[in-house]
Amino acid sequence: MILKGMAMTWIVLHNYFHWLPGLGIENEFFFNEANFLDYIDGVLKGFKSTLMYSFAYFGHFGVQIFILLSGYGLHAERKNKEGFNYPVYFLGKARKLAILLLIGMIFAFLVRYISTGEWVSAASFLQHLVLRITSIANFQKQTVFDVAGPFWFFGLMIQLYLIFPAIYQAMKRTSPVFDTCIIMALSIINALLYPWLHAHDVPMMALFIGQMPVFIFGMALSKHGFKTNRHLLISSVILFILGQRHEVFFTSTFIALSYILVHSYALTRDCFKKHLPSFNLAFGYIGSISMAIFIINGPLRTLPLFKDSQGEKLNPEMFLTFTAILLILSVPIAHIYTYLNKLAARKT
Repeated sequence: MILKGMAMTWIVLHNYFHWLPGLGIENEFFFNEANFLDYIDGVLKGFKSTLMYSFAYFGHFGVQIFILLSGYGLHAERKNKEGFNYPVYFLGKARKLAILLLIGMIFAFLVRYISTGEWVSAASFLQHLVLRITSIANFQKQTVFDVAGPFWFFGLMIQLYLIFPAIYQAMKRTSPVFDTCIIMALSIINALLYPWLHAHDVPMMALFIGQMPVFIFGMALSKHGFKTNRHLLISSVILFILGQRHEVFFTSTFIALSYILVHSYALTRDCFKKHLPSFNLAFGYIGSISMAIFIINGPLRTLPLFKDSQGEKLNPEMFLTFTAILLILSVPIAHIYTYLNKLAARKT
């Protein structure tokens, strides 16, 4: 829960700050070398600017923690079970995603109505819902972001849920070294695929192939545990830095930073538990309602209340108000999600 809370905090800060004037600089789905140069310029403007530019540029990596934890959790859940029923497994996971997606889409279109006064037709709502739960929307740049929010993530998770059992079977007897080699091989394949997919406006990082290295890393952590490795850490840092300036390394920055974050967490976890218990409590609580925060923080920021005087970008002075409203709304939505999940589970 603590890692979930930290990842969710990164995502919220990123989602708000990268909509501030001049801060849409992240290399999240597509690489642009100029974005890193803009980030460096922003860092040189002072401490406050450094924080804002850093979350705008790097905050989206919080999503990788969720993907890593998904791989970890699925493997941990599967390895403790004797039998495996694929339809029961997949329908259970898809049901939870569908409920969360439905709540998020209702919230998104309600916010759109408050902002514009226009209702979305039932047919249009259903179309958006189907395109995302089937992950069809994830295959084109034009459709993956046509609704403000994290809705591309649902299509990605459906894909990962579909292929997880096959990956699990393939990894049953593999060693840590072999798993590391597979992750490296996938990273090389992604580096080769990215330019071609980019040229055809296919957002590779919204598809399972782009996130496979991080997902498998999470599974490997569940299977083998984690041991700090100085050579892998140094290699990851170098790879991450190179990925900010050179397109060929761009897709590898996601697995590189994931390793750096896990390494850092392993070294500091006990220190935080001992000396900063309130830190753990705060992020643990955020983690417990993270799914609700995840689905509403994107649509919520589109309200005119948070816009600047031009009505195009967000107002930095409204961030604390935005955060307060976000947390207040997330608590009941988290309870609604939990209730609907339990209700659906009883009827299936």
